[in-house]
Amino acid sequence: MKELKLLVRKGISMVVIFTLLFTSFSLEVLANLNAQAEDDSEFGGPPILEEPIEWEDKRTEMSRTYINTDGSLTTEISQIPIHYQEEKTKKWKPIDNMLVLEGNGEQLTNKGNSFTARFKKQNKIGADLIEVIEGDASIALEPVQNEDNLPKGIMKEQKYTLTGKVQKNSITYPNIYPNVDVKYYMGSNKVKEDIIIKEKPTADTPIIYSYNLLL
Repeated sequence: MKELKLLVRKGISMVVIFTLLFTSFSLEVLANLNAQAEDDSEFGGPPILEEPIEWEDKRTEMSRTYINTDGSLTTEISQIPIHYQEEKTKKWKPIDNMLVLEGNGEQLTNKGNSFTARFKKQNKIGADLIEVIEGDASIALEPVQNEDNLPKGIMKEQKYTLTGKVQKNSITYPNIYPNVDVKYYMGSNKVKEDIIIKEKPTADTPIIYSYNLLL
């Protein structure tokens, strides 16, 4: 009987010792994991969070990555570019297609992208309507009046003023040709042009719209 009690006591002692050792080991591992998480946070790794945030170092041209509260990652992938790489810092910045005034307020430009598009708020036929610049390269469009895009009786090379109407990421030049508007939209990787005929076409309605391409 005494031997049985002794064995039971030894067994209980072993369980207690094992439990204490395991708890100590678990606490040590947990402390190391927390320290590692802090180190990761300091050097660009996932930090411990109370709510999901974007992990900016993981940005690409077409994706953004979020760190979730449980430490997992969620990556959103776009079909079009959503970031552009800043020339100086080489960091990925969000693309912003809004048109804003720059300089002396006489022209507009897209707010943030790898290329710059410039539009004059007020312009004239025979002058650059739009200029797109990327790096050392540039291209400009200049609308041209000729017999193909003017109704009969309209004098060629009129120098009337065009006033652009801006709405967020677009600008419209009304009556760039008689009863014809031209609208430009800023996209993430393009500039889109719409030629809008405002009245039902007649025999005199222009069917050809000419531009000088300036490189």
